[in-house]
Amino acid sequence: MKLGIAPIGWANDDLRDWGAERTGSEIMAEVARAGYAGSEMSYTYPSDPEVLKAALAEYGLELCGAYRWTNLAISERHAYELERAQEHVAFCRAAGARYAILAEGAGSLHWDARGQSSVVTPLDQAGWRRLTEGLRRVAEFAASQEVRVCYHAHAGTAIERRPEIDRLFELLEPEELTFCLDTAQLAYAGEDPEQAARDYAARIPYAHLKDVRPAVLDRVHLNRPRFLEAVRRNVFCTPGAGGLDWSAILPHLRQADWWVVEADQDPAQAPPFQVAEAARRFLEGFA
Repeated sequence: MKLGIAPIGWANDDLRDWGAERTGSEIMAEVARAGYAGSEMSYTYPSDPEVLKAALAEYGLELCGAYRWTNLAISERHAYELERAQEHVAFCRAAGARYAILAEGAGSLHWDARGQSSVVTPLDQAGWRRLTEGLRRVAEFAASQEVRVCYHAHAGTAIERRPEIDRLFELLEPEELTFCLDTAQLAYAGEDPEQAARDYAARIPYAHLKDVRPAVLDRVHLNRPRFLEAVRRNVFCTPGAGGLDWSAILPHLRQADWWVVEADQDPAQAPPFQVAEAARRFLEGFA
């Protein structure tokens, strides 16, 4: 198992005003200094995979994975999205990563290519068929590149809670689609991350480890703001800084290749290097 981190704690990909002043090289340097073996992709990093791979290597790092939103369930975008997802896999391969993280934006609050919405729209039968067929084709291409596709269930999307997650993994075989379990996304959705880790342990080679602030989460569940507004309220934090029971969750994730710390919180309020180093020390107690 290797320990990586997502640069979103330094420069947020969705909320570009958070950490906009940080450069990729500054982030890489702090990731390495905080004691991590790898980093996920960031919009601040070089977009050329070979340049990225070399830049990370200068700091003794590797790319553990890269995240991409898809809209495979939308009929008029399916072919385009399939091509972009395969390009994403090829990027991961060229940059040295063996995991391509995908999440579906169709019907979501913020990541539907047709525009934002005030409510999540469930996928219909045709949407499920297009999504699963698309993911299967991406996985077939990924296998030829020696890359594994990991699906990331995300709050504010049509695949957020256990019924949708379970359905997706019933439709696709483990060799086709693995699970990027995100502890805090599950808790945000009202699910039990420990139970999900237990149920899908054999299907989780790559996990996003982040915590939730219980008092903020309670207010979020009461007031039901849109997801990105909840992020702005700092509902998430690094492992050990919130209320999740890591002693119950982590034993089920020991077979994973990567534990990846991720906490989309305001870097002005949570200094990224300090919280990253604290999270690494915390998690090493369970490794």
